[in-house]
Amino acid sequence: MAAGDIIPPDELAPAWARSLSMVLLRNKTLLERLDELRNRLFRIVAAVAVAVVIAWIFYTPILSLISIPLRHIPGSGQIVSRGRLAFTTPTEAFTVRLRVVGYAATLLASPVIVWELWRFLAGGSRSRASRLGLVVVGSSLILFLMGGAAAFAFVYPALRIFLYLGGPHIVLVPRASQYVSFLLLLIVAFGLTFEYPLFLLALVLAGVINSAVLRRRRRMAYFVLLVVSVVITPTVDPVTPLALALPLALLYEATIIVARALKR
Repeated sequence: MAAGDIIPPDELAPAWARSLSMVLLRNKTLLERLDELRNRLFRIVAAVAVAVVIAWIFYTPILSLISIPLRHIPGSGQIVSRGRLAFTTPTEAFTVRLRVVGYAATLLASPVIVWELWRFLAGGSRSRASRLGLVVVGSSLILFLMGGAAAFAFVYPALRIFLYLGGPHIVLVPRASQYVSFLLLLIVAFGLTFEYPLFLLALVLAGVINSAVLRRRRRMAYFVLLVVSVVITPTVDPVTPLALALPLALLYEATIIVARALKR
């Protein structure tokens, strides 16, 4: 380049910034992409609003479902055994309702949220990217539900262990806000943990790793999964983390198979 030549502004940007710009713009102008983002965000907000109405209507059955692990625990007290939760402040019932509705609405609207974000990143393509997007949306929902179901199953033995450690003279009368927060956060933690195969497959599609790397790092991955299982399980016994680590390890093996198929 001769002295005095003007360097285009896009060439001054780092390589990663130019690559990111190409991914986000997708051969469209910035205004076109911003208009597309606005439309997709509008559809996401509309889906969340509809989900909030549905969750608000079905709040009582949802709360009854959440309280199931408490009903058959020894020492839970007559209030809890009848499927009821205790409130200690006048506003606690309303805040619990908002919390339950918020989590339930987010779960109901999550397919639309993931789909719209995927279509935006894929540039609205109707080709292979759209078909892959359907797989991503379906897989993410199934994996999250698997994690949530695992968390729900672990709550009952966890509460039994805690009460056993507390002694025979302990009667459980949990505050609704504390119990609901404990269970919902546990479900979210388990659900997001079960989503890790999608993160690994995204790295495979991006060319960062491949199935051979996943196979070589199998032992390290198993150790990390076991540590994560110990951290997120609310029990002190060694059986529960192992019970969680086993399906996570099976998901890792399934990820290797899918990663190999993607690169054929």
